[in-house]
Amino acid sequence: MTIVSDKHITAILRFGYSEKWNSPDLDTFLEQMANVLKKENITKYNANNTPLVPVEDCQIDWDQPLLSPVEVLKLIEAYEHQCSDAPNFFPISQAARIVRGIRYKAQRLLPGYAEAESLI
Repeated sequence: MTIVSDKHITAILRFGYSEKWNSPDLDTFLEQMANVLKKENITKYNANNTPLVPVEDCQIDWDQPLLSPVEVLKLIEAYEHQCSDAPNFFPISQAARIVRGIRYKAQRLLPGYAEAESLI
């Protein structure tokens, strides 16, 4: 288990909130989301490792470039993997809901997704 970087968290959120990324009204909201993701990761890490790592605020890189859907899906996969092996069940946490919503957005933006049949 590893602690993901602030850059990793920023890149996920940058993609998820790309339309509103430069909106000053959302800075506090995005900082809160980043802190939720970071706290979840560090809490899961601390549940399985010593010495304990203190939970600090996530430092958002406001100049983070927008990644492609497939790049963000890979980052989300890595994040979820780092948060899944712990006593508290990750899929029902607030962090899980955040990344799940961003994953759905990335999946819908994959080339050919909209045209693909949903039932066969």
